[in-house]
Amino acid sequence: MGFGARRPDPGLGAVLGLAIGLGGLTMCVTLVFHAMRAVMDVGGFCVDGGPFVSAQSCPDGTAPAMMLGIFGVVLFGGIAMACGSRVGARWAIAAVLVGWSGLFGALGWNFLDHGIINPPPEADEIVRGWLIPGILFELMALTPIVIVAVAMRAGFTAGATPAQATARPPGGPPQRGQALLDRLERLADMRDRGLPTPEDFETAKASIIAELEARS
Repeated sequence: MGFGARRPDPGLGAVLGLAIGLGGLTMCVTLVFHAMRAVMDVGGFCVDGGPFVSAQSCPDGTAPAMMLGIFGVVLFGGIAMACGSRVGARWAIAAVLVGWSGLFGALGWNFLDHGIINPPPEADEIVRGWLIPGILFELMALTPIVIVAVAMRAGFTAGATPAQATARPPGGPPQRGQALLDRLERLADMRDRGLPTPEDFETAKASIIAELEARS
């Protein structure tokens, strides 16, 4: 399935971009979580400015925090996915899980916490208006996690062969032969990037092939 695939040399820029994307994505999800929680702490509804007069003003900084967090999730999520695809497929998937599952999971927890665990003082029982969206948000958060888990399991099962199921202990001839084949693939990849000279490539290739024939 390619979930564990990794490019031979993703480059420093891609790695740094991935780190910045995932870090910024986590920060923005946290920002949205706390902004929403601050509004829910005052009853779940507030208004500031405009032609309306509200009995409940919004806590300081919640509006810009919410806006920055939402747009930041989109921005840093895009950076993490773009750079993650250059580093390896698993990192692009991680960006989706952090952005989607992290966001909906955090917001769903706010609903569940204020609806069941810490309801408003004026509420005598479970706040069903917050319980239902809390459950829906948590289901939305779990959906991509379940999909990725099922796909990875299917990929590992499809990739297993009877020979692999009865593989010899580590270090046996099949493993050493596979290591030589891996070296040959890496050498071909280096040739495609123009790293070795044609003469060096042919020399190294001949050496690996000779070692393979000696082990067969």
